[in-house]
Amino acid sequence: MIKEKIRSITKSGSYSQLVVYFAGHGILKSWDTEVWLLSDAATDPNEAVNLTGSVSLARQSGIPHVIFISDACRSLASDVRLAQITGSPVFPIHPVTSQRPEIDTFYATLPGDPSYEVPAPQSAADYRGIFTECLLYGLEGPDQSVCEMVGEQDQQRWVVSSRSLKPWLEREVPQQLQGVSIALNQVPELRVESQHPKYLAMLPAPPPRPPLSFGNPSPRSASSTEKALRGLAGQHGLAEFFAPQVEILSVPPPVAEERETAFRETAFNDDVRLLASLQGRQSFETQTGFTVVGARISMAFLEGVPDGCDVFEENGAMHVRVRIAESQGSVIIGFTDGRGTCLAALPGYIGTVMVVDGSVVNVSYTPARNSPRWHDYEHQRDEVEKRRSFVAVAARSGILRLTRDRAASFGDYVRQLKVLDPTLGIYAAYAYSQAGMIDEVESVFEWMALDHQVPVPFDIALLANRLTDPRGARIAGSTPMMTQGWALLHEGLSLDPRILQTSNYTLPSLWTTLSAEGVAFLWPTLSPLAQREISAQ
Repeated sequence: MIKEKIRSITKSGSYSQLVVYFAGHGILKSWDTEVWLLSDAATDPNEAVNLTGSVSLARQSGIPHVIFISDACRSLASDVRLAQITGSPVFPIHPVTSQRPEIDTFYATLPGDPSYEVPAPQSAADYRGIFTECLLYGLEGPDQSVCEMVGEQDQQRWVVSSRSLKPWLEREVPQQLQGVSIALNQVPELRVESQHPKYLAMLPAPPPRPPLSFGNPSPRSASSTEKALRGLAGQHGLAEFFAPQVEILSVPPPVAEERETAFRETAFNDDVRLLASLQGRQSFETQTGFTVVGARISMAFLEGVPDGCDVFEENGAMHVRVRIAESQGSVIIGFTDGRGTCLAALPGYIGTVMVVDGSVVNVSYTPARNSPRWHDYEHQRDEVEKRRSFVAVAARSGILRLTRDRAASFGDYVRQLKVLDPTLGIYAAYAYSQAGMIDEVESVFEWMALDHQVPVPFDIALLANRLTDPRGARIAGSTPMMTQGWALLHEGLSLDPRILQTSNYTLPSLWTTLSAEGVAFLWPTLSPLAQREISAQ
């Protein structure tokens, strides 16, 4: 029903704005990978909405202004069945056009937090959602701080826009929640792309002025306890390179605020140092391969190349030697617990894969010692390790956010070193895409395509809409490496149908982690050995 309604709206070509609102249960599969669960989602995978994919396809809808409002949880699913639900986009597939809609996305809470609902008096049969209540109140224009003036039909009108509503909700939701219970903790995440003169609500009369206050301290703003990513970057000597400013995590309860904030900063910094110290094998005879830390490997196959991988153990870690030759395909790596991953083999690079509790939490690439790029890497090793470790932990923590005014700084941050670790380009492309900066995503693709020795990672081509039209650039791999990328696949792409179906077997993790069923499902598609076995049968 949702799909049919949105399809008819987009097909008509007569709408300038569309609001998609959902209140209910939601899960987070990975960084920025949201799924809305409808009534029968636990038993019917079609009863779920792929919000991430919906936002992506909404950019091709032709509707100038699309607003998604999600009053739902953003926690990782504890139920195995729910964890493998991908859902489907509710927007139809349209050709990419030069007209790019502006997308506003309102999340009731930050990643990992429950969207709190307060029960009304027991005599009532319904419930109150704090975020929705604040949203509706804000749309009424309660004071001038949430309103702005726009010109429309030769008249000046008072309106409430996403731009003016954002700081108001960020302040109001935590305050209202603490009015219910000081122990409750919910801070909304609002991503606003729409520019003047787009707005959400027109007011019938000028808004009231805020009441005057004499001698009374103003309520503490939620922003007073937010931390800037720049602040953490400063602790690692990266502040001059890393400009985006974002909050670290949701506002903690006031009583434990300092202790909780210090704990989170310490954990963040410890993770950065751990990744920076993690070193894979420095060379293979083939100049290409992987080191896996934290899991034992049962098998590895290079797409389209018989006997393309050797697996061996050395110095307490597992290694995969890849004979890539002219291939630029994916490597399926299976772990002994049945799970696995699928990563691009990049010629001349060794990927280091970190696995924790069966999930791939980090992937990085380093030039092999016997490759032409090793000297450049050795010369800048400390800087590369600091930057990529910092970005990886920021992404894994769900705090890697970009704003348009900081886009150039972040581009400079990753552009300088992306040739020494292509994952920096992958992180940049996802962060730009998340912020609706599609021109910047295409710029990342062009940077990578200029290097004719190393193919462009699949994820970057996917985000830049260049999978079907790479314009001479080689594409590395046949599947997304980051879990978020699976939510962006759809039937309009020229991909093997089994690759599309594999998204149903991805597990919650930043980097692609497949269930045992997912490894068994994808393996015959990419492995020539499996294809020969199937043909023989």
